[in-house]
Amino acid sequence: MNKKALTLLELVFSLSLVIFLVGSILFLYVVVMRGSSELRHRTGVGEKLYFALERVSRDARNANAISVANHALRFTVSEGGSDTSYIYYLYNAADSWVPAYNQTSYDLRRAPLTGGINGTFTYGAGTLIASGLLPPAANSTITSSGNVAILKLVGSENNSTLTVRRSVLPRNV
Repeated sequence: MNKKALTLLELVFSLSLVIFLVGSILFLYVVVMRGSSELRHRTGVGEKLYFALERVSRDARNANAISVANHALRFTVSEGGSDTSYIYYLYNAADSWVPAYNQTSYDLRRAPLTGGINGTFTYGAGTLIASGLLPPAANSTITSSGNVAILKLVGSENNSTLTVRRSVLPRNV
């Protein structure tokens, strides 16, 4: 009688091959999921920064006057037949105005100014435009060169960091 049976060596080899294949598939699954998570975070940071950059750029482009100091953009626009002034500034609840920018994360806010472009505002007030920005020491900056506002925003979420830049020339200045 000629019976075919698995030897112990064949069984051990087959089980080792199955374990190797299952381990490889699990490893690839973990790598793909980590990459997907990283991509979602980078996309979220990018969307947030580009939204903020577009909003600030639009306001600066339509401004009648701009002024930059302390990494804050002050501008005046015509609304409903009268001039209204606003400020874009970096905010952290642990700071006061003018911030030392020594915190790890800041919010970009837009607030109305009382008393024109050089007027006052309440630090912490205004509309939240973006959160999770790195401080100016880490390169999130709002500066100017002549009439050109230079915007550089650096955002971070988890281990994803992204930088967006734009120079804006107001049309009405």
